[in-house]
This record gives sequence, C-alpha cells and structure tokens, in this order.
Amino acid sequence: MNRHNKLNTFLIIASVLSTIAMTAIAGPQPLEKTVAPAPPSEIDWAGPYIGFNVGVVWTNYDVSKYRTDVDLEDQFYEVVSATGQFTGIATFPFDGHSATESNAIGGGQTGYNLQFGHFVVGAEGGFSGAGSERSRRSEQFQINPLFQVRGVQQFGEITAETTLHSLRQAETNWNGYIGGQLGYAWWKLLFYGNGGVAFTDLQTTARDEAHTDFFENVCDGLSITCDAPQPAQDQLGGFIGGVTNRKVSHHTDVLTGWYAGGGIQYALNDVVRVGAEYRRCDFGDETVNFHSGGPVFPGRTRFDLDSNQVTFRVNIMLGRLGNFGP
Repeated sequence: MNRHNKLNTFLIIASVLSTIAMTAIAGPQPLEKTVAPAPPSEIDWAGPYIGFNVGVVWTNYDVSKYRTDVDLEDQFYEVVSATGQFTGIATFPFDGHSATESNAIGGGQTGYNLQFGHFVVGAEGGFSGAGSERSRRSEQFQINPLFQVRGVQQFGEITAETTLHSLRQAETNWNGYIGGQLGYAWWKLLFYGNGGVAFTDLQTTARDEAHTDFFENVCDGLSITCDAPQPAQDQLGGFIGGVTNRKVSHHTDVLTGWYAGGGIQYALNDVVRVGAEYRRCDFGDETVNFHSGGPVFPGRTRFDLDSNQVTFRVNIMLGRLGNFGP
C-alpha cells in the first residue's frame, strides 16, 4: 500500500515538473492586442445640391414723413359750378412711422460646393414666399380762409374747412438671393457664413380723401370781428356746400440690397443634410412719387425695407443619389 502511494506521488510530481519545463521552453504567451474602433469617415460636402426651407421672417418697414396737398380752388368750383380766380392750396404734413411684422416664410434653394480639406466654399441662390403688409391711417383737420373769390360776384370772403384722411401702405410677397458661402467641416457638421445680393418686391399704396365744406363769412353787424374767418358753428347761415375728392395711387417695384448670415448643417447620411440658418437682409429704400391729377396731390414718400430670417433647411446632394449609407 505504501509502495502504491509513493508511486502516485512520484507521477504527480513528474507531471508538474514536465508542465513547468514545457512552459519555460515555449516562453511567455503573447498578450492580446486591443484594437481601437476606426474613426468615422469624413463627410464629403462637395457637389451640387437642391433643397427647401421653412421658418419665420421679421420684416421692418420704415415710412418717411410726407405731405398731401389739396387744391381748394378746384374743390370750390366743383361746389358752385362756376369759374373764378383765386389760389388756395391746403398742405397737410404727416409724420413718418416704423413697424415690424412677423410672418411665416418658405421656399427653395440650390447651390454647388467645393471642398479643400476641412474648408468648404460654394455658391447658392434661392427664392422664398413671405407675404407681409403694413399700413397706417392718419387724419387732419384745417380751416383755411380763401378771401374774396374774384369772378364769382355773389360770393364774398370764403372759408374752407377740410378734413383729410390719409393712408400709406407697403406690402411684400417674395424675396430671393444669390451669393457665396464659406464653411468649415468637422465630423458630420458644417459651420458656415454667407452673403451676397438680395431681392424683394415692394408694392406701395397711397390713399387720400379730402372732404371740404365751404362757408361765406356772414356778419350780423354786431361783432367787431366779422371780417375774420369763423368756423362753421359760428357762421350765420353761410354754408355754401361741400365736396369729397379721393385719390388712390399704386406703385410696384423690385428692391435690390444685400444679405449676410450663417448657419450649421448636419449630414444624416451621404445624401441628406439638415440644418438651421439666420440671415439679415437689407433691401434698401425706394422714394415713390405717387401719381396725382388733382384736386388731391399725394406727396412723395420714402419706404425703407429690411428683414431678419430664421429657417430650417433640408438639402439633397444630387451627385450621390442612391447612396443612403451613413
């Protein structure tokens, strides 16, 4: 029994020594190499593209001071159906005003990019619809002496009381642009700035309505101031008649200015790019000489127009259609 135990112990020791010897001969086992994941491939931003955009536009209108003249002589002869001779022009000055209107905007764009390493340069043009309108109504009242009307014997000294209602309106329905852009590409992002020439339509309206009542200065023989023109409520039966004249003039033009802005785009895949953009547009100003034929003469008015736009944009890279991989 003891002999059998000794034999087993000897075999175990021999096996352990054999294993140690084989390990020493083979040398240490190589360590496993840890391979870092490959970095994502750079996005190619070069080539032609087309897309659409939607967003919000804040349109700023600035309308200058203006004046409207009313020919009281023409109005008077409409009332009395006679002819004579006197000069009577009533001038109504109106203050300028500014206002900002916010509206939805949407349209499309197309362009072409070139890429040099991380830098991207390109050109882009676009067109958007954005209906916006601003108007202001004003009212003034004047009393004007016309003195004696020569050639109409039955009348003496005349006083005209005129109320003028005036409206100036500006409206734009579309805008467009063409320009360049410069950006920096990193990973799936493109940061860029842009600028160029901007266009927009401008439709303006002048609406003026003058109502004038004419009174003959009648004295009751008691007042020491009967030679001075008096308002209607102080007249003693001197009402001659009244007349209303309207003048509505329209003018349409295309303004040309500049734009500047910037944005960011993200590549969903090799074909579709989404992003957001801010743009400042200054379309300049237009001085409108409204058509006038009397007896109401709307004065020239300057309209200044600019806007701020924020849009969400989607672009489709036309050169890689069909390749929707990441």
